[in-house]
Amino acid sequence: MKTILSRTPATDYRGEALVIGVFKSETATSPRLRKIDVLTDGLLTRAMSGKEFSGRKGQTLFLYDPQGMGIPLLLLIGLGSPDTIDSETGRILCGTAAHRLNSIGVTGVAIEIPEECSDPAGIRASVEGFMIGGGGIGAYKTEKKTGRRDPYRGSCSTLTLLCPGTITKAMRGGAATGSTVAEAMILTRRLVNTPGNLMTPVIMAGEARKACRAAGISCTVMNEKQLRERGFRGMLAVNQGSANPPRLVVMRYRPEGARAAARPPLALVGKGITFDSGGISIKPSKGMEKMKADMAGAAAVIGAMTAIGRLKPSRPVIGITPLCENMPSGSAIRPGDVITSYAGTTIEVVNTDAEGRLILADALAYAVEQKPEGIVDIATLTGACVTALGHVYAGLASNDSEWSETVVGTARMSGEKVWPMPMDTEYDKLVESEIADVRNTGKESPGMITAAKLLEKFVGDTPWVHLDIAGVEWQKETRPWSSPGPTAFGVRLFVDLALR
Repeated sequence: MKTILSRTPATDYRGEALVIGVFKSETATSPRLRKIDVLTDGLLTRAMSGKEFSGRKGQTLFLYDPQGMGIPLLLLIGLGSPDTIDSETGRILCGTAAHRLNSIGVTGVAIEIPEECSDPAGIRASVEGFMIGGGGIGAYKTEKKTGRRDPYRGSCSTLTLLCPGTITKAMRGGAATGSTVAEAMILTRRLVNTPGNLMTPVIMAGEARKACRAAGISCTVMNEKQLRERGFRGMLAVNQGSANPPRLVVMRYRPEGARAAARPPLALVGKGITFDSGGISIKPSKGMEKMKADMAGAAAVIGAMTAIGRLKPSRPVIGITPLCENMPSGSAIRPGDVITSYAGTTIEVVNTDAEGRLILADALAYAVEQKPEGIVDIATLTGACVTALGHVYAGLASNDSEWSETVVGTARMSGEKVWPMPMDTEYDKLVESEIADVRNTGKESPGMITAAKLLEKFVGDTPWVHLDIAGVEWQKETRPWSSPGPTAFGVRLFVDLALR
């Protein structure tokens, strides 16, 4: 998509559509809107005087063929209270515009950016919101109306941001970064939305290799024989009930310059269960089709690594994605089995549907061997996290308060919500086993902390953060600024961690 930053006043723009953001309780006589209202002979006054439009966040109103302006369409979008405006306001404004304009096939649009959103961070968020907001998930529909257009993108191919004041190099950099991150999020959404029959571990590893090649970063894929030789027994145990072989993908970004390249890497680890039936501890049939998205953590890591390769931060980054399929069969792992992980720790398998922590245990132990400055793992891990935090926040657990604060602060800057959970030593007993070193499910609630406590056993003293995204990886309902489907949660956070 082509993005243009322009100082052209909204009243002078000529094109297919113009979008104006309006604050709640703002009137057509405000300095920002008065000129348009006069030019259109009171059109804004009439539109905003009734109950049809009040400026509530995400509210929209189409005004067709506004008199006195060189555009066929004017779209008003509510921004909510001016007291809460920040860079996220730009993301919501532009996401809403893309979402609404996509429904009528507009290919070029100008959006007036509020002054409070015109800094580099606001410009970046605006571009990200626009590029993501128009996409959908109907990739496998065969209706003629879909044509050749990418279903994960909106109809607009040109975005013009009308900015107040001087347009700086930093603002253009923000737009470029936003475009790069949005492309990574589109890749992530495509991977997550792909059905399990078309996204096996082997296929996903191939997608990662292809994406890394395009981004200029290295990608190594370990096959089943190599995993067996090197002792990734947690992965092999989870995958042994499937006819599709597992893969471990290791992606590496190395910055230019010997000093930068010698820094300890940031390690990103993503759970990649390409389909999760629950194994022998099989899941209920209702909703099981959504288990194609149990690799959303791995997809976020792959997407983030492609953006990192293009943005070239000054620190090394390694992305690790264990890819498996959890299926029931005569060869599947059984409840009561004991496995020896990559780290040598023995794990009693009480529930085969608690498989994500088994493959993450192997991947985390491997990540520790890379001597990173810190590790962040991301996984659709527990329903308990959804019970605790709903579909608003990802749960966060950590063994290091300073690293946790870094990730929380970066998430806040990225516009991705995370909520720290307690990890006191009193919870250690939850994963104690009578016959092995640990067990893969707890003896009691809380479930999210139990899973995190098991993972903690495999990171030692390395600073580590675990993100449980079970409640936020998929948006179930339409919002004014986006359609239902994969959210690509974690991509923005990971990129900003690398750039910090």
